[in-house]
Amino acid sequence: PRYNNMDKPGDDQTPSPKKQKQLVKDYESDFYSEGSKFYLVEYAWWSRWKQYTEYEYEAIEEMDFSEVGSIDNNPLLDDQGVLKEEQISGVHYYCVSEKTWKVFVEWYSGGPEIMREMIYVGESYATAVEVYPLSLEIYVRKGTTIPFSMSKADSINKLYKTLSNLTYLAPHRIDMKFDTGSGILSTIEDKSQSIDESGIVSGTVFYVNENKIVYEYDEDESSSELESSSEDYVSSTASRYQTRSSNYSTTRPYGSANTNSYYNTNSRLNRYTHTQGTYDKGVCGLKNLGNTCFMNSGLQCLSNTGVLTNYFLSEKHIKEINRDNPLGMKGKMAEEYANLLQNVWSGSTSSFSPTQFKWVIGRFAPQFSGYRQHDSQELLAFILDGLHEDLNRVIDKPYVEKIDGDGTNDEEIAKESWERHLLRNQSVVVDRFQGQLKSTLVCPHCEKTSVTFDPFMYLSVPLPVSDSMFVDLKFIQNCSGDFIAKEIRLKVSKKGRVFGLKTELSKVIPDANNVRLAELHNNSIFKLISDTTDLKMLPDEIYAFSLEDIIDEDFTTVFIQLVNRVEKEKPRYLTKYESIGIPHVVSVPYHDEFSPSDLYSLVEDAIAINGEGYSLHISSMVGMEGEKLDENDENPLTLSDTNTIYITWDSPENYKEYNFELDPSMEQTRGAKKNLSLSDCLEMFVKLEKLGEDDKWYCSNCQDHVRATKKFDLWNAPEILVVHLKRFQDTRGYRTKISTTIDFPLTNLDLTDFVQSESFKNEHKPIYNLFAVSIHSGGLGGGHYTAYAQNSENQKWYHFNDSWVKEADPENAKTSGAYVLFYKRVDCEE
Repeated sequence: PRYNNMDKPGDDQTPSPKKQKQLVKDYESDFYSEGSKFYLVEYAWWSRWKQYTEYEYEAIEEMDFSEVGSIDNNPLLDDQGVLKEEQISGVHYYCVSEKTWKVFVEWYSGGPEIMREMIYVGESYATAVEVYPLSLEIYVRKGTTIPFSMSKADSINKLYKTLSNLTYLAPHRIDMKFDTGSGILSTIEDKSQSIDESGIVSGTVFYVNENKIVYEYDEDESSSELESSSEDYVSSTASRYQTRSSNYSTTRPYGSANTNSYYNTNSRLNRYTHTQGTYDKGVCGLKNLGNTCFMNSGLQCLSNTGVLTNYFLSEKHIKEINRDNPLGMKGKMAEEYANLLQNVWSGSTSSFSPTQFKWVIGRFAPQFSGYRQHDSQELLAFILDGLHEDLNRVIDKPYVEKIDGDGTNDEEIAKESWERHLLRNQSVVVDRFQGQLKSTLVCPHCEKTSVTFDPFMYLSVPLPVSDSMFVDLKFIQNCSGDFIAKEIRLKVSKKGRVFGLKTELSKVIPDANNVRLAELHNNSIFKLISDTTDLKMLPDEIYAFSLEDIIDEDFTTVFIQLVNRVEKEKPRYLTKYESIGIPHVVSVPYHDEFSPSDLYSLVEDAIAINGEGYSLHISSMVGMEGEKLDENDENPLTLSDTNTIYITWDSPENYKEYNFELDPSMEQTRGAKKNLSLSDCLEMFVKLEKLGEDDKWYCSNCQDHVRATKKFDLWNAPEILVVHLKRFQDTRGYRTKISTTIDFPLTNLDLTDFVQSESFKNEHKPIYNLFAVSIHSGGLGGGHYTAYAQNSENQKWYHFNDSWVKEADPENAKTSGAYVLFYKRVDCEE
């Protein structure tokens, strides 16, 4: 049912949910610029408010104002009140404008306040809220640094003033060098730049002295020299360094004409390594710069794409860099990727720090700046697209119209569509990674057919998993002497919520009344589970308490949990008791005359199944010893939902555990999990589907938007086939992960039955061998990315886990976390 109180105020002071929604939408749609203030709101609270106001979608179940509660941002902060590391937008917090924050505090109260400012970032000067300022350090002496933080938007002038305050040197006397983690000291003389423009990233260490000479590593120099003190470092190594001065000296200024010497000079190779020596080329880890495992995983897959790596290592990219392409990155992406490959495939290091490559990505895609976890597939798509535009051989892109057919001349339409695509797009990425998809739309009324052919760089295929799931719970009912304790299994929709689960429960236990679902921790209720909770968010173990309905106009009802406990044999810490067993939840008819004696009578009926010999204690919170209640006390007792009643058993032997009966529903089999294959995913990808109400297609014959049928087909296939398994789904504001294992072949993936173009199949065999896999293990917000890849030179498989690399069996890549698959067509030449 729809909310029936959307126009009613939440309480005497707050606007109705409808008015709150409109006001916040107005505030959030305002124009904001650099310096605008934003505030972090704990995401669980934000989700409850969105449900209450129907902010994004129509709610299914009514929600009370009281269920939203006060804002509590404490889970976002550490013990010192500082924002915890690795907090993710949309998982842990949400940013709202200053106006929205102020009305939220007015309506709901709470806090604490966590304010951040909007800044300009990247080449496009896009706006972004800087949740985490840069964490920087200034070198003092061996083993000692002073930490400080600054905004990316701060100027270099401000940086110099900050360094001056920390070193007691006048700004004009400071000779500053910095190391972003590469082991190469860099300098900046253009103080009009911002910190973001200078290439300074979190983790950068600054070396400050009064020497005016800028130095650069000689090829025999090791990064271990950075361990000496700042002044000693300069004096002890000056004779072995070359002097250089530039606006931004790091590896090589972008656009330098001396590109050949740069790539052929070993002295320019990045010196930040875990071990120096001789290694198999390409068997090189990538340092985690702080939640950058997603980037490292994707880069290892690309690095082991032989045709692309050979293209860069042979320097073919140099003459194809397109610095004037407005859709590109002025050649910077291609240059830094080439630099990365030069280091990874040098055979001289076991680990490399991709600091500069990450900086370039952050400059042109601010969503990847900072040190939050991201999606490896999204980054791979950005990198491939960026490399394509940086290396696009087409200088002046003509305007091209899209064409479609009616299904009668597919070969001709497909060929012309590809030729039109090449008028605007020609690069090594197009040559190697792009194929063609056929899309067919059919009107359900007049049967008009529209067939189009579009390029693709990767296939995002769905996982054919069931829409239903099983939920096991322990059900307890103790009403008027009628006691039930059962383990029950319910089949529910994966897209459902708790109120739907309760509906299914009522079919198994028809007389189940006033059911409360709870999550237990340390033998007491940790939290009650709201009816609006998404079923995918449920904990592994759930308890359902059926409470007695007490309807009387003369008094109110409160729900109290009764926690069983016994005295510890060896009391420690704050209490001499320990909780045992499963708690009870009872309905208490609270009125002015309700006394401890009445509570004893009520509890006696409720726990008769558990034994005899106990006393009651009352506490305002779980974990406290509480005040003992006298069973003969007839004085009024003040109770609320926040009270906990402890049943303190005289001895552990007096307490009897529940004996849960297995309900027949537990015989429902979860089903032997079908071994799903990559072919199953591809079958689902090409399956005919009907467009939804929000995705209607305009039929020119009917002159109306209709729910047409749509079908994708693989028209032809590229040399390098990238397959993205769509494990992550967004459902009503929640992002979930499908952890189903998909079986995929290591060799001889045959796509003959999927490829539709006969002319293509006459020239090429669409048969593929696997050479790399990006893997995501763990859950949302706290997962980790690794990669398995086959070295294109020695043909051995390796497991890449950030800096750590180990030879591996490719069968080990077949996990429930396999996320992006890289295949090479058997007729592909390196």
